[in-house]
Formats: sequence, C-alpha cells, structure tokens
Amino acid sequence: MIAAALSACDRASPLAVDALPVVDASDGGADVQLDGAPAHDAGAESTGADLVGGNTAPPGPVCAALPPSGPSVLGFSGALPGASARIGQVSADRLELAFDSGAALQFWWRGPPLGFAVGETVRLERVCASMLSRPCWEVVRGAGTLAAVWVETGPSTGGASPPRALPGAPTLALGPRCVHLAESFTCRFAPAVWASVFPVQADWQGSTTSIPAGTTGAVGPWQVTNVVAAAGPGSMTMNCIEDGGFMVAVTVLGPS
Repeated sequence: MIAAALSACDRASPLAVDALPVVDASDGGADVQLDGAPAHDAGAESTGADLVGGNTAPPGPVCAALPPSGPSVLGFSGALPGASARIGQVSADRLELAFDSGAALQFWWRGPPLGFAVGETVRLERVCASMLSRPCWEVVRGAGTLAAVWVETGPSTGGASPPRALPGAPTLALGPRCVHLAESFTCRFAPAVWASVFPVQADWQGSTTSIPAGTTGAVGPWQVTNVVAAAGPGSMTMNCIEDGGFMVAVTVLGPS
C-alpha cells in the first residue's frame, strides 16, 4: 500500500505507513477541464521497473538524504458542497471553509503560509484533464492568492508521472532520480532492491528551479513544494512480483 513518507526502514516501498489519499470531491464544486492537456510520460528516469535485479550496483546516484515524513492527507477533506465558500480559519496546515448551507470543509496543506484572510470568499475548483480523468488539481482561488494541491499514486511498474499542467501556474516535471536501498519481502533472491526519490523541476516563463523532495522552491511569483516524489521497486516476472508503488504530491502557492 502506498504511504506518505519516505523511509529507510525494511520496506520495499520508500513511503511510510500513513496513506496520503486523493480525495474524490466529484459530488460538488467546480470541475475544470484542461484542453489539450499532455498525456503522462514517465520517461526513462521515472520508472521503478529496473529497481529489482541481480546487480548490487545502484541504478543511479545514491540519495544523500531522505526527505521528512509527509502529511496524512492533502487537499479537500471531502466532497465539495458548493463552488464557493468563506474562509473560517487559516492555519499552517489547513483552511477551514464555511458554506452558506451550513456545511464545513477543510483544505489540508503542506507548504508556505497560506495568504488568505478570515472572512474572505474563495472559489473551489477541481482542475482535471477531462471529466473522467483522475487525479485532478484541487484549488482554492481567492482575490489575490491561489493554492493548489496535486496527489497521485500508482504502481511502480507503470512509472511515476509529473503533475499535469495547471493553467497559469508553473510547468512541473520530475528531475533525475537518486536511489536508496530497500528490503524486499517478495523478491528475496535479489541481492539489491532500490527505491527512487525525485526532485520536481518547476519552469515559469523560461526560469527553472529544481526542488528536492521535502522542500519548497520559488520560481517567479510562485512557491512550489515537493511534498514527496518517490517510487518503490517494481518487477513482474515468473519468479518475482514486486510493486512498491509511487507517489507524487506537490503544492503550488501564487497569484490568483
């Protein structure tokens, strides 16, 4: 099972125990479709398929350090009761959202301080590549501030993928990985099992910055947090089925 923090413990997955789910808020709110959104392209550096095998040599540079634990949840805490809400409370890790219907919702966050004011009216969006496509960006848009969350998990054999484009925000990609050793419970014949950690590369109008996992970087007026970008070992053969899974969790904060 995918989990939320990178770990050097005896696990095939690089992620710790607390799951970081993508909340399906399809019952309400504003769904925004991206026209011409690019398809996911894991690329040669973004697959976990080569991380189980008979070679003890690492398949890439060894990570100097592992990022800190991620949060247990990001984005909206449930289905959206409406497309707009008022800010009831601003905390370091969440917004409390109040609706005219009396409903309440949280927007969980990891990154720089959120620049919203108590009492401010904000628009809530789920920005998707298509009406049937998941995951989506989960967005809170105020008069001058936009906060957005992306979380995707999947099988490591399919490769980790960068977030899809969010209109008006920096373009994001996964940079070259580093690797660390992880113990496999299913492929014990393999003398070495490796897990991957990725930086996120953010580009804004020709300016690019590389953001290591667990850190925040600035590009133009935007701040991008690479909460976690990692893939566990993956192999599917007659003698070994290993899937540590991948997780890419990113937050973006900038002008609305």
